[in-house]
Amino acid sequence: MRVPTKDGIDPQSSHIAKIVDKFRPDPDPFEAIYRDLHQNPELSCQESRTAKIASDHLASLEFTVIGGLGGHGVVGCLENGAGPTVLVRSELDALPVLEKTGLPFASKKQMIDTNGKEKPVMHACGHDLHIAALMAAASLLHAAKGHWSGRLLVLFQPNEERGGGARAMIRDGLYAEHGVPSPDVVLGQHIINTKPGALRVGSGYALAGKKAFRIQIPGRGGHVGTPQNCIDPVVTTYLLRRHPTTDHRQSRDRSKRNGHRRLRKYPGWKHAQRHSGQGGTDCQCESVFSGGAGASGGSNETDHRSRM
Repeated sequence: MRVPTKDGIDPQSSHIAKIVDKFRPDPDPFEAIYRDLHQNPELSCQESRTAKIASDHLASLEFTVIGGLGGHGVVGCLENGAGPTVLVRSELDALPVLEKTGLPFASKKQMIDTNGKEKPVMHACGHDLHIAALMAAASLLHAAKGHWSGRLLVLFQPNEERGGGARAMIRDGLYAEHGVPSPDVVLGQHIINTKPGALRVGSGYALAGKKAFRIQIPGRGGHVGTPQNCIDPVVTTYLLRRHPTTDHRQSRDRSKRNGHRRLRKYPGWKHAQRHSGQGGTDCQCESVFSGGAGASGGSNETDHRSRM
């Protein structure tokens, strides 16, 4: 980041820019890696091929490499004299999304997820670019190691989309058992839809979010001929799902028009709406709404369980 001076440019920033220009690697091999990763994405907890590509690259640059952390996590350490320890990080996993970009290197991959369901897979969150960029940065810093001193940690995190990879790597002994030094500085990265060539720097949380909550709707059983005397948690759950504040797939107007209008035809919907959360315990319905991790918002799931 440049700091204004009386001449307009910080001399240190100018010096760093010259080093980057001098040691910048040929981008063509890394573009090829990006295209290969985009065409061959892997779901969370299954990133074995992707991890090997990253691991092999670090090993070729004289990094000490440790793999298999928290699943398929990889970390490489480059010792370069006295100085601070800096960790730079990328993710490995892709999303269960069907790609429709029409690119010549578009993903046509299908994988079985951890729930046993076959899903299309796509790098819809940019992790393929993050990986290629971090590999290129490792090459640059290795080539320029005569111009800096300290310890460089290059980390590739698994299972980012489902929100468990970082903690799993630490629990797997990233620092405690494998002797990886704790970093003084951690640098993450994420692409964003902005002007090409622009770089934004900030601290703290950015470009990520993961929230989940559980709703229990108690119900009251009854006879199908008298639904007005029942409390139907299934209907109430449907209303919650179609409400514009919980269903991001529809606009507010469309949700009101299509969702609520259909439910008004159901004899018990007003009663269920009015009395849900009160009274009987004959049946209940649980809904779990989760909004994804990562800059693109990740996946959105709703899980329903009814018990009678």
